[in-house]
Amino acid sequence: HLSNTPGFENRLSSVRVLILDEADQLLDMGFRKTILNILKFLPPADTRQALLFSATFPAQVSEIAGLALSSGYQIINTVKPEDESTPEQIQQFYALVSTEEITKRLWQALQ
Repeated sequence: HLSNTPGFENRLSSVRVLILDEADQLLDMGFRKTILNILKFLPPADTRQALLFSATFPAQVSEIAGLALSSGYQIINTVKPEDESTPEQIQQFYALVSTEEITKRLWQALQ
């Protein structure tokens, strides 16, 4: 939209909240250049709220955090260094179901 929609860049100048969810995954999928381009059009970090969520915090995520978040931002890590990584703490499973059964089985799993 930045390059294809007239006036879209100007709309970004009024953004008051920026949320980057799964930041590490966005970068892994090649969106670094896009994120940096969007950040150029946003108001300064100290004039808006920004939240960045990431399962991991490699150097690339740290770079984006430094640009997207206000100075003095706080990192909240929910996994202690001595604990196992989050994916290993989550019970995972899958089920093969027919298209007709998807809604019923999903509802059963959520209950």
